[in-house]
Formats: sequence, C-alpha cells, structure tokens
Amino acid sequence: FAARLAIRLIHGPEGVQGGGYDSYLHIADNVIQGQGYCLVPGEGCAIRPPLYPSLLVPLLLTGGLFPSLVVVQAAFGALLAWVAFVIGCRLFDTPSGIGAAVMTAASPYALVHDTALQETVVVNLLIGVAACLLVVFADRRRLATLALAGLVLGLAILTTTRVALVAPAATVWLLIGRVDTLRRRLAWCARLALPLTLLALLAPIEVLARISSVILLVVFATVNAALLRIKLRHDANEAGLFCVPAWVPAAGLMFSLLPVAW
Repeated sequence: FAARLAIRLIHGPEGVQGGGYDSYLHIADNVIQGQGYCLVPGEGCAIRPPLYPSLLVPLLLTGGLFPSLVVVQAAFGALLAWVAFVIGCRLFDTPSGIGAAVMTAASPYALVHDTALQETVVVNLLIGVAACLLVVFADRRRLATLALAGLVLGLAILTTTRVALVAPAATVWLLIGRVDTLRRRLAWCARLALPLTLLALLAPIEVLARISSVILLVVFATVNAALLRIKLRHDANEAGLFCVPAWVPAAGLMFSLLPVAW
C-alpha cells in the first residue's frame, strides 16, 4: 500500500488520468448529472460496464480523483496481495503464500497502474476474491460461500466483460467439487488441462490455426445470429445508435458458417 501510494504521490495528479481510460470519467460525470451511464448525454450509453464508473461517482462528489482515487486503489492492490497469500498457503504451503504475496505486491506494472484511472486493480481484486472463495472456502460446502463467490465474479463481469470468459472455468471447478479433497480436485483440473496442453505443444501449427479459426468463426456466427434475431424482432431504434439493415448480420452469419463447413 505504502509503495503504491508513494509512487503516485511523487508523480503528482498528472499521471492519474490519461492512458485511454478517460471515458470512465465522462460516464461518471454524466451519472452525477442524472444522464445515465453514457459517454455523452443521450449517446454512447452502456458502452462500458457500470461498476467502475459507479466507484468514481462518490470520489468525484467528495473532491475529485486526487488523492482519493489513489488511496482507494492502492488499498485494493494491497488487499490483492493478501488474497494471493491466502490462496498460495491453501494450495501449497506458507512459503508459497509469501512468495505469491511478494510477487503480487512488487509487480512493477501494478505499482504504477494500480493507482491510475483504470479498472485493472478492481478487476484483479474481484477475480482474486472469487478464486479465493472457490478454492479456499468451498471445501466447507456452504451454499452461502458459493453464492458469494458467484456474486463477486458477477461484480467482476460488471467491471469488464472480459471476465465472462472466466465463468466457465468456475463452473467446471464447481462441477468437480464433489471430489473429496482440494488436491484431488486440482488433479482433476490437471487431467482436464493436459489434453489441451499436449495439443498446444505437439500438434502442427496448421492444425492449431485451423482449430483457432473454427472457434473464432463459430463465435462470429453466434454474434451475427444474435444480431439477426434482434433485427427480426423489429424493436424501435434508440437515438444515437448505429443501425444496419438485416442483410448485414445475415451475410455475416452465412460467411462465418461457410468457412467452417469448408
């Protein structure tokens, strides 16, 4: 905490903003003005998940981002080091936990960027807490613990939608949760990961490229199918939205599926 705070205070408030994340600040300003989670009033709404702008709102109302944002996010970074310590101790031993905490606390990227205007430290902390609940405390088989882990993971998704990719891994962990001990559960995870690892290491690059292309095309096809369904519902268009004719997602769906079949 002290290292993060000192580095940011030495550089002053100039380094807090910038880096392409000022849109969060604009959204928070519009929330304060009652204009919703929009980049500008009435336009660019919901282009960013709402949790991080919501965190900025009380800070802006109480005097601005500096130094309040620095203090809050430095505390988040310090708390993440404790979470890493707990996970390391539970999975392995105390020295491993200490090593995980030290690496988390002393990461050069984190030391600089944890206190900047970006959601990274919030996402990292929420994912760490969710993993801690699933890995460390799920052995107690309490529904409340699992529900809390799901809630924290949901908050992480509301911070950045990229975390939605983590949800399947959490689901797999819970599906093998009937196994008695944590070590046996980790062994099951290793067995699941082994085929993918061998495929990545031993398969020809052409095969890996083909598999990656198929997965990507299936994702594109799914997105275009969803867009086409929305167009066929004939909902009224909101002001400021970029709209295209129905043939655009239809063509995208067709041209995404053709290479897969080929």
